[in-house]
Amino acid sequence: MRGKLSIDCRAHGRTTLAAVMWLGLLAFAGYVYLGGVVREVSHRSGINAVKGMGGRCSTEPSRSGRDMRDDHVDTVTFPQANPESFDELGQLQRFPRLRTVHFNNSTITDSDLRCLRDLEQLTFLDVGETGIGDEGFREIGTLTRLETLDARETNVTDAGLNHLAACRSLKELYVDGCHI
Repeated sequence: MRGKLSIDCRAHGRTTLAAVMWLGLLAFAGYVYLGGVVREVSHRSGINAVKGMGGRCSTEPSRSGRDMRDDHVDTVTFPQANPESFDELGQLQRFPRLRTVHFNNSTITDSDLRCLRDLEQLTFLDVGETGIGDEGFREIGTLTRLETLDARETNVTDAGLNHLAACRSLKELYVDGCHI
């Protein structure tokens, strides 16, 4: 249930037992009562957005399990994902601990990589076997903490590699099969 649902909890100026039980049931089901309005609580919206694009989220083994939340996610993988679009990639910013992103063999485009700009903790990026080119490398060049970049078999040229000069932490760069 999405949107707003208004519930009048008063009968003759007093809260009824049935209304309290109804609100308790809604809260238990993932909804919260806020000022006479019931709203869906979406703790997992970043995770759900990734799943909707054909991806999966993971975390260190000590935090894995059914109760994984956005603030637990440190790795996002799009295994050969070919969604119609990656419009929801802005949701990656909901993962404050995100360190690793795999787009390998997906349909990610240069413009889709704009979502990476604010991922300040990102240290590993895999865009191998994608159509990423020089414009995508302009976005990758904003990742100052990036340590490893796998860009094998992409459309990057020498000009695109120049954008990586700002990546002072870059230790490993894989560009086998590129146009350089």
